[in-house]
Formats: sequence, C-alpha cells, structure tokens
Amino acid sequence: MSVRKELYNALASKLEQVGIKTVDLYKGQLSGANEDYPTNFPAGYISISNIKWEDMTMGAKEGNAFVKIYLFFNKGGDTFIGAADKEETLKILDTQEDVIEEIEGIEGNLFTPLSQTDEDDQTERYKRPTYIITFETLAYKRIKKLGYVLN
Repeated sequence: MSVRKELYNALASKLEQVGIKTVDLYKGQLSGANEDYPTNFPAGYISISNIKWEDMTMGAKEGNAFVKIYLFFNKGGDTFIGAADKEETLKILDTQEDVIEEIEGIEGNLFTPLSQTDEDDQTERYKRPTYIITFETLAYKRIKKLGYVLN
C-alpha cells in the first residue's frame, strides 16, 4: 500500500467518526465551476499536498509530508448577540476543533504521528465557512527497484 493511500484511509475514517458527511480526496470540488458538486455538509476533503523525499539506505525513502484537511460548511447563519441561530452556527467552530482533536497524533505503518502545523480560514475565498487544517508527518517507503548495480 502507498503512504498516500494509507494516510487517506486513516484520515477518512477519523473524519467520518466526527460526523463529516462528505469525505473525499480534494480535487477542487467547491471551487469556481465546481460549486454545484453534490456535497452534504459538513464536508471534509483530504489533500496529501507535498512529500519531500530523501534517500535512505537499502532503497528506503523518508519524506516530510504535509496533509491538508479542507472543511466546508453549509452557508452559516448569524453569530451576533441575540441572533436566533447563533449556537447552531457556532457549532462550525466546535466541529473544526473536533476534527483537529481526532486527527492529531494518529499514525500508521508508513507514517509517524500527525502534528497540526497550521489552520487557515478561507471563508472569503469559497463564499461559505471554510477552514484548511494542515498536519505534518514523516512518511516512509521502499523502492522496489534500487536503480544501481551492485559490485
């Protein structure tokens, strides 16, 4: 199994456990022309965005991997003092924290415990409550064909 597949499966399982209704690999589903993508909210999209690999010994590679979780919510209500739907709307922030708590520290056979490194509010860009949460981990793989000739 590839490290990306192992990461995706582990993250998808955790997102489902905290009540994320749509879980998928991130492919720009709610960007621009794709805004009408069939989505149940809250939605969590997983992007294993970057792995910087380094050669180790015996065909092994170790890489610093960054994973982004895109959390999309249905257009929220109001949060001003006295708003009728304030508590319901503020659940968006609770869900974001629940996701972080559930994912922080998970590990697999091919990656070390995930550690949150960033969170970014992208509400203005996507025209709906949207947060991107970034985690970092060390990833491992072994190259089957070493690519050199033994003496």
